[in-house]
Order: sequence, then structure tokens, then C-alpha cells
Amino acid sequence: MSNQQEAKAGRQTLFNVGDALRGERVLINARRLSQPRVINLTHDHKAQEITARDNVYCVIEMPLSNRPKEQTAS
Repeated sequence: MSNQQEAKAGRQTLFNVGDALRGERVLINARRLSQPRVINLTHDHKAQEITARDNVYCVIEMPLSNRPKEQTAS
């Protein structure tokens, strides 16, 4: 899907350093993926981390279930 098609569909593609995604499930397309690394989150909680390289494209397939509701302008 081109950037113009994404804009028409109401989607935004992020390109800048520091741009981030957060979701329950994220689809990643890339030419290369690193080996999973275990990282510490808080106290006893751990997670896995990978690095995707070369022509990476990510899409949130399932949004966060505990996401705060957006406030409407009054």
C-alpha cells in the first residue's frame, strides 16, 4: 500500500527516529530479525526484544485493551 493510499484510508506511516508503536499484537515485515533477547521490565517481570532490519514495516493488528479513552474537546 502506498503512502497516498494509506492517507486516504486514514492511516499514518511514521518515518522518524523515536517514533513508536504499542499494541497487544504487532505484525512485522522485515528482511532480517535478530535473535530474541530477554530483558528486565519491573521486579520479576521479563520480556523479549528483537531488532528488525532492512525495509521494516509494522502494523498494529490488535490495539491495547487497557488503552485510556481519548478525551473529547469541550
